[in-house]
Amino acid sequence: PVQKDSARYKTSAKIVSCLTSDTNLLATDTTLSYVAPTSTVQDQQVAKAPELAPWKAAVGAARGRTSDGLGIKYPVISEQMWGAVQGALSGAKSPQAALSAAQKAAENHQG
Repeated sequence: PVQKDSARYKTSAKIVSCLTSDTNLLATDTTLSYVAPTSTVQDQQVAKAPELAPWKAAVGAARGRTSDGLGIKYPVISEQMWGAVQGALSGAKSPQAALSAAQKAAENHQG
């Protein structure tokens, strides 16, 4: 982030480098049961725990919340999606009806 004292940037860069080094990333992410964000560290995690292989694939296929042009529309679509899931899980609507209603509501909200 932008700081008033730019002399702090050098120290900030050192901290980020330390936290994101392969060695520290492996230790931290393994301790916290996270799949690392880099393939190098993911490969090390899978070598130690082969059961993580499907999770490595899932992380590799993951997209950000605002990816694919979703941008600022994310909150509207997210609300419709979690509402549809809750409606289907509670039995208030069939899964198809819940998702159809969510799709329509999202389209109507976007104009």
